[in-house]
Amino acid sequence: MFPVLMTPSDNVPELPPTYRWPYFLGAFVLLGIVLGLMWTFWSIRMTAEQRKDHEKLDDFGHPKTQNINETQ
Repeated sequence: MFPVLMTPSDNVPELPPTYRWPYFLGAFVLLGIVLGLMWTFWSIRMTAEQRKDHEKLDDFGHPKTQNINETQ
């Protein structure tokens, strides 16, 4: 028969709910990436320091000595 007329309050689109968990998830992912990068750079620095400290040591951890007979 006649079409039902909608009142203005029925005509307003309903807003989707806003969720907080995506923000928390994004913050934790970003924090994990930052901590991972910091840990990686710390490991690189520590490896370089250990390499520098062990330059003067032989394979067994003893100080390298120069034998006069071997250099001649």
